[in-house]
Amino acid sequence: MAQLFPEFSTRVNPSPLVEDQATTAQRDRICDMYGCVYVCRKKATYIYFMSDTIYINHVIGDTLSLDTLSQKLSILQHSIEKTGSPTSISIWVPFAAAVVGGVLVWIGQAIERSTRKKTERKNNLLEIYAYCRKLEAEMKNNYRELAMAKVHVAYWWHAHQGGGSYMQRYYEEHLRSQAFAREVEKNIGNTKAAFIGHVRKFQALMPLHDSIDGQLETISELTNQKAKDYDPSVPHDKVRYQLVEQDEKDLREIYYENLITFKIINDNLQKLLKPL
Repeated sequence: MAQLFPEFSTRVNPSPLVEDQATTAQRDRICDMYGCVYVCRKKATYIYFMSDTIYINHVIGDTLSLDTLSQKLSILQHSIEKTGSPTSISIWVPFAAAVVGGVLVWIGQAIERSTRKKTERKNNLLEIYAYCRKLEAEMKNNYRELAMAKVHVAYWWHAHQGGGSYMQRYYEEHLRSQAFAREVEKNIGNTKAAFIGHVRKFQALMPLHDSIDGQLETISELTNQKAKDYDPSVPHDKVRYQLVEQDEKDLREIYYENLITFKIINDNLQKLLKPL
């Protein structure tokens, strides 16, 4: 309140009528004309309200009536309250800004969560698809080894039946080939189960065609064909140098036909992933 110091205000020029001898009517006219409040009886002192700032026009001396000043200031405050004040607006502005800011933050977080979920879903689908391709390759390798093992089972049994000094060794090789064939068949069963499980996991994240149920059922019922048995009357050299290699190749191709369903499913998974 620097204006309350005994300096003369430069905002409003003092009037020669602002004197003690001025009549009440003259003072009222001055107040109406300058928009001020007369607050001193002995010295003509006026308070002006301009742009929310109070200016004192004249020195406030010792003869100023404090009661009268308090009363006039109350009147001035009442007049200001009637005209309204931007205070109520200034209160709502930060509140509205806070609300808008909170909504924007919430929207940003929602978009971020949605984007993160889509990315995680896509990555999970890609990971499942890649693993299904890996299982398909493992099945092919298992079938290759199974064809070899089963043909060798028949080959070593034929050699054992031929007799000779190596009959016991041939029998042991026969048993060894049987054990290896059973191990490969076990791996095939585990691989089929893993493949079916991962396809179902893919289906939980993305709908698949209705035919998937029948295809998975086909895989679960796949069987492993037996190798040819060699007649003991067939010379062992013929079996060894002519029949075994061709029989193993034929059996391998039969097993590879079981991979058709695996490939169909994996190709469908790949098509579904392209739009992502």
